[in-house]
Amino acid sequence: MTPPTEYRQERDGTARWGGAGTSFQGTIELVTYHDERSLYTVLRIAPETGFQAPVEGALFEPTRVTAVGRAADPAVGLRVRLIGAWGTHPKHGTQFEFEGLEVLPPIDVEGLVRYLSSKVFEGVGETIARRITDKLGPGTLATIRDHPESLKGIRGLRADVARGLTDKVRAQLLAHQTGAFLRGLGLGPLQAQAVIAALGVECEAALRANPYRIASVPTLGFALADEAGRHLGFAEDDPRRLAAGALQAMKLASNDGHSLLPLADLVTRATELLSGVAPREKFIESLAGLEEERELVFERELVGAEEPFGDDVLVYLPWLHASEAGL
Repeated sequence: MTPPTEYRQERDGTARWGGAGTSFQGTIELVTYHDERSLYTVLRIAPETGFQAPVEGALFEPTRVTAVGRAADPAVGLRVRLIGAWGTHPKHGTQFEFEGLEVLPPIDVEGLVRYLSSKVFEGVGETIARRITDKLGPGTLATIRDHPESLKGIRGLRADVARGLTDKVRAQLLAHQTGAFLRGLGLGPLQAQAVIAALGVECEAALRANPYRIASVPTLGFALADEAGRHLGFAEDDPRRLAAGALQAMKLASNDGHSLLPLADLVTRATELLSGVAPREKFIESLAGLEEERELVFERELVGAEEPFGDDVLVYLPWLHASEAGL
């Protein structure tokens, strides 16, 4: 096999290719190893059609693929999408090295049985899972979510297990829905996971109201939030965008060693960040909102400012103002 584009050879003999954003989908057939503290995990995956491993010289596609990475709670039977890169280990051969793992809904009845009998759903083994799918059919998960009473009468399914099953199914389906919403805003799988971890699985309504909250998620920042805002149709001079631009400008200034900025300097920096769209009146309104929400602190007495938002007013991030006030 000719080494593909983005091929690289590591010192330990491991080769990697395909780029860090390659995706791979399949069902977990075996959890070979999982460390609960480090989360380091080795999985055996049955690949879906179109996601086979690139094995040199093989007459047949492998029916199982080794995947290595970090996962919080892997379980046999889960259908997953992995984000990472293909590699070859000198001892273990071809493997997929993932940085992100997303649980996907099953696509057929057998997948449903494996999913419901996985350790994700406590107290539901294969026998009861099959009884559930026999009764509820291909739409089992949506039926459980919307009509939990449909689980009544299933032999062997205790009431407390049924309640736990319903709660878990609802949480899982909500996670799928939120992930799809975030990807629709232009976020990649790893970025979507970071947003859900920071803002919660129920963040869709809040982000529809203010997508610039994405900028508060560590490692993501304003540019990605701005792209999300464009996807949702927010105007360039929307006060929420201007406020996010102001906060980002202050954070960048603090990264450069500035504990404060004169308001005139903040306006200049934020205007540049906002691609020149920062009408003075609307920008000042957004700053007033940030002061009210205590996301920025404005020092007026120290400089004898005559106007509440004059160019000489000093602007701080709250933690930097508290630090200086304590000196």
